[in-house]
Amino acid sequence: MPYNAAKNYFGFTTPFGNIGEAVGDWKGDTYYYERIQGIVVDTRYLMYHYTGNSKKSIIALAESIEKALVENNGFLPQPSSE
Repeated sequence: MPYNAAKNYFGFTTPFGNIGEAVGDWKGDTYYYERIQGIVVDTRYLMYHYTGNSKKSIIALAESIEKALVENNGFLPQPSSE
């Protein structure tokens, strides 16, 4: 999802961030792949740096997701209600 890294309420300072997780009511949360991640990408960064699937960007996105999972014992943070 697009977001503005320079002015955002998530508190991110990076071009990528994980804002939450969802599981559909019709699923039993039995399998890990049934969990949907909410990923934001800075629109300006994307416009100026997109030249295809940069390995560096893919790794940065994956690290952002893994970091959020480790910090929250497998659960992703919920956006603040400020």
